[in-house]
Amino acid sequence: MLRKVIALRGNDTVKVLQSLCTNDVAGWESGLLATAFLTNKGRVLCDAILYRTEDSSVLVDVAAESFGGLVRHLKMYKLRAQVSIEATDLAVSRERVGEVLAGGTDPRVSGLGERFVSSERGPAPEVRSRLAVGVSEGPEIVGRIPLECNLDAINAISFSKGCYLGQELTARAKHRGAVRKRLMPLVMRHQALQVMAEIPPCEEAPPGKGEDKVLAADGATIGTVVAADSGVVLALLRLDAAFAPEPHFSINGRPASPYLPPWWLDAHLAAREDGRMVLQPGGEGGTPSSSS
Repeated sequence: MLRKVIALRGNDTVKVLQSLCTNDVAGWESGLLATAFLTNKGRVLCDAILYRTEDSSVLVDVAAESFGGLVRHLKMYKLRAQVSIEATDLAVSRERVGEVLAGGTDPRVSGLGERFVSSERGPAPEVRSRLAVGVSEGPEIVGRIPLECNLDAINAISFSKGCYLGQELTARAKHRGAVRKRLMPLVMRHQALQVMAEIPPCEEAPPGKGEDKVLAADGATIGTVVAADSGVVLALLRLDAAFAPEPHFSINGRPASPYLPPWWLDAHLAAREDGRMVLQPGGEGGTPSSSS
């Protein structure tokens, strides 16, 4: 997925981002920072990765499809703040190429490798690897509820920072335990797998994107596909169905099995019980359980 870069400079850069981002920019000390920008109704405008440069600028790594909209969003809400907003020609790659301005380990979950902002375009972050660890981004999450996109579990939301645009819906869903669906990965084969590295290449053509339904054994629709690549699918699934004792799903008439990347356990969205995965009490948006 092509990513583009916006550069913010000026004394009020952190102040502006803190008022618009889901994560705590003011408390950001090192490395890269995962975050999202929301609409005034609390839906995802776009996800982003933030980088600091040596001259204290902040670079915003965003999907190309959201690039122009985010530039307009930032300029509209900066008001009289002392910050410049520049739409750059810089590139995002998974390797060091050309002049590297900033980079580091992807801050969302382990397994996503490194990413760099540089003057030349190199190999883009791999889509299949990202889908296989259950991480969504770009057009896959635009317009959706942040917690349904797992932004709370991949280090992209702070629940301790002050107010920001669109915060109310996210905070309400968190504290009321109102999340009933989440994006989950599935593999197009009979047996559910628990570890991304165990997923073999799949020769069959992937299902469509954005419109295909995930069906339960009885034919009921329990989810919608948002992305697919080489047999690995990311879908918005009903949690009660995904955590059924023996889930049997299909997409376009072919069997599909949901599985849990390790970070679901780390984020207390799920737990192991009697040899299988179960939904954690906090996994629907409530307070995480202390057990794991």
